[in-house]
Amino acid sequence: MKIKNNASMIKIFLFVLIVFILPYKSFSQDMAITVESGVIPPEFNKNNDTLIIYSANPFYSMSMKKHFKRSYTGPFVLVRDFSKYSVENCRYVLYEGTANRTITTIGGPNAGTRGMVTHGNFVIVDRKTKAEYGNPNIASPKLIKAYVKGLDEARLK
Repeated sequence: MKIKNNASMIKIFLFVLIVFILPYKSFSQDMAITVESGVIPPEFNKNNDTLIIYSANPFYSMSMKKHFKRSYTGPFVLVRDFSKYSVENCRYVLYEGTANRTITTIGGPNAGTRGMVTHGNFVIVDRKTKAEYGNPNIASPKLIKAYVKGLDEARLK
């Protein structure tokens, strides 16, 4: 009986590994977070501006705060509303594109309205020129670390 339970647990573990973890790895493709790759603006922080970090997703906010405090040497602020910050002092915004959507199904057994969260990618917006510098990869903690490293290296050049 115990052997049967262990075999079942191994099957469940393998199922979880295949269904949830392996596809996640495929989303976290390696891409250079550099000015040359077009992900960071060419004039990024030449004046030591404060970087605004905006995320509506509390998970990403917490993760960004942790990684930026640990590894980013420039000034930054994590906000939910950046309209009160001047473009002259805070030219760039790092935005994580999480969106909350409402899905309405008409008819059928699943009729009704339900909420859904979609995860986007990271985008740096130059508030002065209105240009956007995006990354095609889906936002993830691994990508946050790569952004912190790339932004800090670009800032120090």
